[in-house]
Amino acid sequence: MGRVVEVLDGGLATTIQDQGRPAGPAVGVAPGGVMDAWAAGWANALVGNPLEAAVLEATLLGPALRFPDGAVVATAGADMGVHVDGVAVPPGHAVRVPPGGELAAGAARVGARLYLAVDGGIASASWMGSRSVDPAAGFGRALRRGDRLPLGAAGGPAVWADAAGTTCLVRDVVRVTEGPSAGGGLVEWLAAGRYHVSVRSDRVGVRLDPEEVDRQTLPRVWPADWDRHLSMPMVTGAVQLTPDGTCLVLMAARGVLGGYPVPAVVAAADRPVLAQAVPGAPLRMVVVSQEEAREAWARLQAGAPWRSREGGGGSRGWK
Repeated sequence: MGRVVEVLDGGLATTIQDQGRPAGPAVGVAPGGVMDAWAAGWANALVGNPLEAAVLEATLLGPALRFPDGAVVATAGADMGVHVDGVAVPPGHAVRVPPGGELAAGAARVGARLYLAVDGGIASASWMGSRSVDPAAGFGRALRRGDRLPLGAAGGPAVWADAAGTTCLVRDVVRVTEGPSAGGGLVEWLAAGRYHVSVRSDRVGVRLDPEEVDRQTLPRVWPADWDRHLSMPMVTGAVQLTPDGTCLVLMAARGVLGGYPVPAVVAAADRPVLAQAVPGAPLRMVVVSQEEAREAWARLQAGAPWRSREGGGGSRGWK
C-alpha cells in the first residue's frame, strides 16, 4: 500500500469531499461535494493538487491525523487552531509534515468548515465518479478513529506558498436573485427580514430562523395555493420558505425536488458565506439582479488561485 493518512480522532463530522456529482440530480441523487468550494479550492491549490482532488471537510470540530510517510498539507476555510507537531498552521498556509508527524485541529474559532488538502489528494473509493461522502445516499461515512485513508501521487507545484487573500468568507449578508416564487411581494418580504443560522443546519441546507415574523404580513405574501403546488426541481442555493417564516437554503446534500415556495436563490459567489456561517450567526438577504450576481461571481473567480495555474485546474462543480 502506498502513502496513507491515519485517523487518530475523526472530529465532529469530518468527511471526504471533492467537487461532487454534477450528473447526480438527473437520476435523483444529490450533487454532494464540498460545501465551500472557495476554501477547498484554496487548500488544493496550496499543495499543488488539481481543483477536483478530494479533501477532508471538517465541521465545527476538526480531526487528529498521523502521516506515517510524511506529506505536504494545507488548510483553508475555518480557523480550527490547527497544529502540526505542536506548531501552529493557520488557514491559507501549506506545511511539510515529516514522516510520523501528527496534525491536530480543535474547535472552530472563525467560520464553520475547515478544508484540509494533502498533496496527491485523498484516493478513497468513488461512487458515481466522485469520492464525496454522502451517508444519506449510502456513499461512505464520517471519519472514525483507526481509519487509514490512501493518498494519490503528488502532483504539480503549489500555486502559491501561502494564500494571498482570505480563504474564509464570513459576512452577515448574502446576495440573492429572484426565484420562481418571487411574485406578490414574497421576495421583498424575505429581504426585509432578519435571521440567524439554526443549529439544525447541515449539509442538506442552512436553516435560517427569523428573529421575528410579521404574522399579519406573511399570509398576504404567501401564494394562495401553496399547499397545492406540485414539487419542482431544486438547485443549490434555492431559498425555500416555510409557512412559519423559516427559510431553508439548499446546499450540497440537498434533495433534487421541493414543494415549498422559492422566492429567491443565493448568488453563487455567496454560497461560501453560507457554508461558513456558524449556528446563531445573524444573516440577512439583499436582492440583486442576475447581472449583479454574475459580476460578483466574476470578481470572486478573478481572485481564485487555481486560475493562475497554466492550463487551469478545471472548474468542475465550482460554478
